[in-house]
Amino acid sequence: MLVLGINKGIDTAELIGKTANPFAVKEGSSGALVFVIVFIIIMIAVAAACYIRAKRIEQRNIVEFNHVDQDALKKQYKDGVEIKPSEFN
Repeated sequence: MLVLGINKGIDTAELIGKTANPFAVKEGSSGALVFVIVFIIIMIAVAAACYIRAKRIEQRNIVEFNHVDQDALKKQYKDGVEIKPSEFN
């Protein structure tokens, strides 16, 4: 209930009653905030898991070659004709 008293010859007024604070935290309004925070944490976890999985697959697919001597790769010739590797020395 709101009572406003203004009488003749009085230059002040007062309000008697309660008003709700529009900036006050309401009960039960933190549910949406908790949902958003949990959702962001889950998305970060999924992104990290996908990144780690991709790095593991990339490491598995790397092919390493044994060191080959460069002299063995050179072609050898006999009388101007390339010879087979089985005929080397």
